[in-house]
Amino acid sequence: MGTPEECFSKLPVYFHNLKKHNPGIVAYIKTDSDDRFDYCFFASGCTIRAFRECCRKVINMDGAHLKGKYKGTILHEVAMDGNNQILPIGYEICPKETMDSWTWFLEKLHECVGDVEGLTMVTDRAPATVLVTAYKTTKFEFYWGRLRNIRDNVATYLSQIPCEKWTTAYFPTTRYWQPTGFPCGHVIMVLTHLKIDHCGHMTIDAYKIETYRRTYEQVVYPLSELSDWEVLDDLVVVNPHVMEIHQVNRPKSTNHIPSQGSGTKGKEEELTQATENQWQHELENQWTQHTEQQ
Repeated sequence: MGTPEECFSKLPVYFHNLKKHNPGIVAYIKTDSDDRFDYCFFASGCTIRAFRECCRKVINMDGAHLKGKYKGTILHEVAMDGNNQILPIGYEICPKETMDSWTWFLEKLHECVGDVEGLTMVTDRAPATVLVTAYKTTKFEFYWGRLRNIRDNVATYLSQIPCEKWTTAYFPTTRYWQPTGFPCGHVIMVLTHLKIDHCGHMTIDAYKIETYRRTYEQVVYPLSELSDWEVLDDLVVVNPHVMEIHQVNRPKSTNHIPSQGSGTKGKEEELTQATENQWQHELENQWTQHTEQQ
């Protein structure tokens, strides 16, 4: 593709040819008044269809830093297929994570998947993930107490939402069946008592073999050589975004979403001094020690 600058300039041509060879692909480029790059979004029509028709209605979101001359961040949304493997849905490239870049990303995602009943969005930026997945009320209450001590603002926000709306422990019935789509042990015991040996019909369609096969039945066609690409006269030539250069003693911009472990050190960071995964692991160890002492 050439230099980084040439890659930016060819991005509209690249997206045009992708859509030409793969009907259903969704691709957008947002630029400023000088045609400098702001954001771009890409989603495959195949995976959009697969998510809507074949997967549980759960979308995982995350971001990662990019290397290279112009750096930047990639935001991505993925689902999980019937074999619990990653199914990419959409991507955004942006200079950095901000409220505007995430908002634009989610707006484009909504254009792709539409209104999905029962849709759940998951992000590792939520410090209360362990609370959501705790199956027993005793374990939930133990974690809740720890969260109150180190993330009181998060706990205060969550306390305004009924627990049965967002926690597994307080789901009114079939706590395992509802969030996973698999029959829980109680259901299997009843079926066994009724002499029903096969429980496959009790799972949701996303886990059935025929559904899994349909997930990947469509093909994504690769592009031909660059020399064979169609170039339209009215396509914009995109210029790279302007890199931010922080001068000595100059305060940094605060209009960004801090990554894990970044930002000003406060009470939360001093207490954890670790990533969210480490924090969750520490909670699991504390719970294990707590139960052993009972």
